[in-house]
Amino acid sequence: MQRGDLIADRYLLSEEIGGGRGVVFSASHVFLQREVAVKLLPSMGVRGAKKFAAEARLLGRLRHPNIVEVYDAGVHQPAGANDRVGYISMERLHGQTLKDRLSDTGRLTLPEITTLIQPVLEALSYLHARDIIHRDVKPSNVFLTDGSTGPLAPAVPKLLDFGLSSDLHGDPLSNRVAGTIRYLSPEQLNPNVTLDERVDIWAVGVMLYRMLTGRLPFQGGRHEVIMQIVARKPPPPSKWVTTIPRAIDELVLRALAKRPEERVQSAAELLRAWNRAVGERNWKSGTYQAKAARLSQRPELEDEATPLVF
Repeated sequence: MQRGDLIADRYLLSEEIGGGRGVVFSASHVFLQREVAVKLLPSMGVRGAKKFAAEARLLGRLRHPNIVEVYDAGVHQPAGANDRVGYISMERLHGQTLKDRLSDTGRLTLPEITTLIQPVLEALSYLHARDIIHRDVKPSNVFLTDGSTGPLAPAVPKLLDFGLSSDLHGDPLSNRVAGTIRYLSPEQLNPNVTLDERVDIWAVGVMLYRMLTGRLPFQGGRHEVIMQIVARKPPPPSKWVTTIPRAIDELVLRALAKRPEERVQSAAELLRAWNRAVGERNWKSGTYQAKAARLSQRPELEDEATPLVF
């Protein structure tokens, strides 16, 4: 598919704006004259069609200000082609991903992190209350909308890409090993373990570590990272930024506990604990913010470049 193609007699494709599991185009609804984003899954086999239908139905059930809104979904048959194309029409977002923001800044201040993490955890709490786990929470799947008057605060974070999400009641692929290596929990590396919402808590822990320090908690190549995820406790964030409060250290490491039962148990609990931890000091004018602003050097990271699907 390419610019100028008409999908399902109503979505006129413009430029390609995203990839990953499918291709995302900016598009316009030709009747409503409405700007949308259209995710396309070309050349669907039986398994691909099943996953596409599951993602579309799941997204159609969700209504939350911090989750991308879906308008329409279906299957398109291009003229003269044998393969059908699945499509999902959703709101067109303008701004940048959290991954892009971190590439620009290296790390974030505590006020910025708090502004971001609260709506992300509220969105995850909404999902988990409906027995849905995202399974691919990472900075490239958190979109920061435009409209800010400052560096970040007024932006509205939205969760994207539910291609790996699982309904805990009956998704036959819910235990398949899939995701982005550096954000996978130990249990996600074991196809014999039943997954639950605590895999998303782990991924948020990795994301918090990255936002606080400019580093990922597990470093090295693919096999090294997998071994560390399973067997090595990461150093506390304050090893890299010494002014990070102890309460933040302890909370992030709890989110990264190897055993799910030792981890923070829910998104709501993590949000309450984060608010308590940042409230234990006057972080808005504290030394962390000043030091983080001064530190411009950041390590080159293979952040999310290596997806893993078995």
